[in-house]
Amino acid sequence: MFISREVMKNLSNLSFARFCLACAIGIALMLIGCGGGSPTPPAKLVGVSISPTSVSIAVGTTVGLNATGTYSNGKTAYITNQVTWTSASSVIATVGINTGVVTGVSAGSGVPATTFITPTLAGWTLPVVNVKVSTTGGVTASGNFTPGRFDHAAALLTDGRVLVMGGYKANGKALDIAELYDPSPSASLVPWTTTTHLNQGRGDHTATMLNNGKVLVAGGVNTAQIGEPSTELYDPAASSWTPISNLNTTRSYHTATLLTNGKVLLVGGANTVIGILNSAEIYDPAAPSATWVADASLHTKRYSHTATLLANGKVLVVGGFDGSALASVELYTPAVSGPGSWTQLPSLTTARYSHTATLLITGPNAGKVLVVGGSDGINDLASAELYDPANNTWSQVGSLGTPRYNHTASLLPTGQVQVMGGSNANNFNLASVELYTPPASGVQGTWVATHDLVRGRVTHTATLLKPDTNNISKVLVVGGDDLAGPVPDSELYW
Repeated sequence: MFISREVMKNLSNLSFARFCLACAIGIALMLIGCGGGSPTPPAKLVGVSISPTSVSIAVGTTVGLNATGTYSNGKTAYITNQVTWTSASSVIATVGINTGVVTGVSAGSGVPATTFITPTLAGWTLPVVNVKVSTTGGVTASGNFTPGRFDHAAALLTDGRVLVMGGYKANGKALDIAELYDPSPSASLVPWTTTTHLNQGRGDHTATMLNNGKVLVAGGVNTAQIGEPSTELYDPAASSWTPISNLNTTRSYHTATLLTNGKVLLVGGANTVIGILNSAEIYDPAAPSATWVADASLHTKRYSHTATLLANGKVLVVGGFDGSALASVELYTPAVSGPGSWTQLPSLTTARYSHTATLLITGPNAGKVLVVGGSDGINDLASAELYDPANNTWSQVGSLGTPRYNHTASLLPTGQVQVMGGSNANNFNLASVELYTPPASGVQGTWVATHDLVRGRVTHTATLLKPDTNNISKVLVVGGDDLAGPVPDSELYW
């Protein structure tokens, strides 16, 4: 069985396929209609929703508001430009009258300034959007690199630099180019430099920072567009790549987790010959042989899943795809010696893949895992769920303002989770950003839209940098894909 990279990407973009199918059916129906018969009455607008309804942005930054119409035939569509948008105080924030784009103008002294945006559509009563504008936070371009790339990997080095490697270029071929981003003020004019190339170009691989400061790169799809079995180590001190042993099973779209014992666990993925995998293997950097060893297999084969290291040292594997979206969840327990074990856990409320999963660190939800967005194979998801390891339960915790998959989620030092970019059926490359704040009590927490990225992007990377000289922790957003092709730039977001 051969699964090409293009097929794999299409499996992760079923919304687009559904759109094309809908267009074809629509054209066919129009042609049939031309031959006679009673015309179908136009669908009526039966509902309007506004999202987000709460916005927090910095002076000089923007965020887009959306109006979505629901019609009598069950379909939905963006009707943002049919709504009139007005700001209660243009001194604090302005809004495009037909675009819904809000721009922060001024903030209060020491506290955010507040105002609201009123959407108006004849015949409808719509909710206002609350807006907070502060002096903190921002987004700025942080340099270009050549060529653009998506489905690459990034790792934060111990010295604060970021290593970015591999990915795909415009023709779909894998890259062997590796680059370093230096956030220090001395490198501000030329933050990006090329380092030694990978021994093998690859995309849809993993990159794991080891306890010894080296970066382990494993698997992926190579320049020949077939599965790549090799793995290699990057040594920042020597700026060199060293090949190590091959994987037991070639895989891409897998996960790699650094365990508390320093070993690396690879789980699932897809193989271009045998299909979707349930196998796992483990690498021990301290072992004399330092080879990949087969570990216990999952109960369910999957790719485009998530794997999260819990506070107790176990690994939570959530969702994924095995021909359809998965709701199944499994827990890996490492063994002192020999293979670990897998336990099936309660399923997600909603099956999903191409989602994110983040271990929370503050408040009553510390130690729980926040799972956000993704696709269920039919719909792009805005829902979020929280796993509680102590009670072995899932809880729904509110929804994003914008459904998305193939986005990123960054855990901030504040304990908040920042969700960036991604894709949905209405927008291939989202620029919107949303922030989850864990609750002081209970499980719900809150979602707030923050200022947009400089440009929309999907299948990008987002790396939390070490605090700068002003003690601000910024997120480096790199590459990705947009309608024009692989993105050749980066931006800093805070």
